[in-house]
Amino acid sequence: VMTTTCQLLAEQLSTNFLSTVPFDTNIVTLPNYLSTNGILLSMCGVMVPSPDDPPCSVPRESTHLSASYINANVGSTRIIPQPVGIVLDPMHVNITCLYPTDAATDIRDNDGCGPPTQDPKYGSKGARRAGIVGRRMARQQIEKYTRENFGDKGWRDIPCTEFFNLPASIANGTAWREREKDPARRNKSDGHVWDQENAYLRLGSHDMADQSMLTDDVCSRLKGGDDSIEFEYKSVEEWFSWELGAFLGHPPCRVEQDTPSFEKHNWWEYSGKCSWQPLEFQQMMDTMKNQFSESSSSISSSRQYTDDSNVNVSLWNEVVAAKPRTVEEERDGIQAVFYVRYPNESEEGLAAARKLAVAEAKRLGDKPVLMMEWQQQRNQQEEDQEEEAKYGPLFTCPADESDEADDDGDIVEGLVEAKPELSKDAGFEALS
Repeated sequence: VMTTTCQLLAEQLSTNFLSTVPFDTNIVTLPNYLSTNGILLSMCGVMVPSPDDPPCSVPRESTHLSASYINANVGSTRIIPQPVGIVLDPMHVNITCLYPTDAATDIRDNDGCGPPTQDPKYGSKGARRAGIVGRRMARQQIEKYTRENFGDKGWRDIPCTEFFNLPASIANGTAWREREKDPARRNKSDGHVWDQENAYLRLGSHDMADQSMLTDDVCSRLKGGDDSIEFEYKSVEEWFSWELGAFLGHPPCRVEQDTPSFEKHNWWEYSGKCSWQPLEFQQMMDTMKNQFSESSSSISSSRQYTDDSNVNVSLWNEVVAAKPRTVEEERDGIQAVFYVRYPNESEEGLAAARKLAVAEAKRLGDKPVLMMEWQQQRNQQEEDQEEEAKYGPLFTCPADESDEADDDGDIVEGLVEAKPELSKDAGFEALS
C-alpha cells in the first residue's frame, strides 16, 4: 500500500514540476497554486547532524524554515547541492517572504524577511542604528576579538577568511545588491553603496537610521525590473568586512578576493534590504529568470564584469516560511523525503543518501521516500516540451528491500565517506 501511495505521489509531483503556468493573484491563492504547479522543497543539512538538530528539521537557533521552488522553467539543478531533501506541502506551510537567490536569511531581521541584521544603514544591529554609544561598544568588542585571535597584527595583515573563519562553501558566495543607476540619485535617495572609506565616514556621523529610507521605491523598482536600478557585486568576505568596518572606521581585515567571481563554484547571495512578499511570487520568479539566468544581461553589463560569455554561478531561490511550532505541524508540512541521484553518482554515495532519507522519513512520521533525478531534468530543461517525456520523471519511488532505519550518526558518516566533496565544500563540487 505504501509503495502504491509513494508511486502515485512521485507521478503527481513529477507532473507538477512540468507545469510552467505563471502565478496570477487574480485567479488562485499562492498555496493552491504551489500545490499543483512546480515543487516546493527544502534541502537537508546532512553535514552537521546532532541529536538536537536532525538533518531535515529546522535548526533550533533558526527563526524560520528556508525552502526553494523549482519547475521545468527553473530546472531541477537550481537546488542547494545536498544529497537529501524534503518535499513540502504548500497547504500546510506559512510562506512569509521570497528571494530570487539565496539571501542569507539566518542573518536577516524580521525572521529572515528584513534587511541583513548588521547592515550599516538598515540592520537592527548595524552601525547607524547602534548610536554613538553602541558603536563604541561594538568597536571595543571587535578590537578585543582581534587581539585575542591575532595578537598585535594590524587589520591589513589579517586575511578576512581567517578573521571570519569562513569555510569555502561560504567564502565562494558572490553577493549582490540593488542600487540606483544614476550616481546623483544614488547619493541622494539611497546612499546604499559599498564604497568602503566613504561609507565608513558617512555612517559615523549619524545616530539613527532615516526611516524614510526604508519606505522608498527602490525595492518596487527592483522587483519590477526597472532600468533605473542596477546591481553591484562583491565577494562574501568583502560584504562582511564592509558591515563591521562601519563600526571601526576602517576594514577589520584584508579582503583577499577584492573582485567578484562568477564561476561554477560560486553561488548567488543577496545582501540588499528588499524582500519579495508572497503575492509577489511571480515577480520573484521573473527576477530570478531575467537577472540570474546563465545568460544574464545585467551581470555582463556590470562595471566590474564585462565578459559577455555565459555566467554559470550556482543559483537557487529562497522561500521563507514560518518555523513549525510543534512536531505535528512539522509533519503536516512535509509530503515526502527524497534523495538525489547526481551525475556520475557512486553506488556507495547513493546508498548512503537513501539510508539517511529512509531514517528521516521514519522519524518524520513514515513519509514516502522518493529518488530525484538531477541529471535527467537538467537535460529535460534544454529540450522542447514534446521531447521532455523521453527523459523520464523527476521523482521515482524505487523499492529497496535493504531499507532500514539505521543510526543517524552511522548513516551520515557513511555519506561523508562516500561523498567527501560534500563534507568539505557543502556539495558544490557536485555541480562541476
